[in-house]
Amino acid sequence: MNLNIYIETSIKAPARRQNGVVGIVLQAGNTDATKTLFEKVENVTKNNADVIALTKAASHISPHAEGILIHTSSLYVNQCIVSMRKNGRFCGTKYTEEWQSIFEILKNHEFDVVLNQPNEYRGWLQQEVERRG
Repeated sequence: MNLNIYIETSIKAPARRQNGVVGIVLQAGNTDATKTLFEKVENVTKNNADVIALTKAASHISPHAEGILIHTSSLYVNQCIVSMRKNGRFCGTKYTEEWQSIFEILKNHEFDVVLNQPNEYRGWLQQEVERRG
């Protein structure tokens, strides 16, 4: 079964550390079966919050998942996932431990990423992380 992962964060400043909330929706294939997670994060940048959200989401990926599609509004996450697919390894020097963990899970699956694509969870997830932040 395929898995869709949707991630959002209430933190918008790329260079300023803030407190906020990350939100995740995991959707099994094209079904209504979902798992929703929200978590408070403290003293993090937007990129850091996005990586935290993806790390949390990756920890819920079943070994039986066939394809994984990550939906994000984060250019940073998009670029890193594209680089992982192209180079077969995690990217960059920031958040190395988290990216290594994400890569160790994703490398066992077919995976891809979409950036800023409209979907059924994006608006709701953005509203919820703002409301909870």
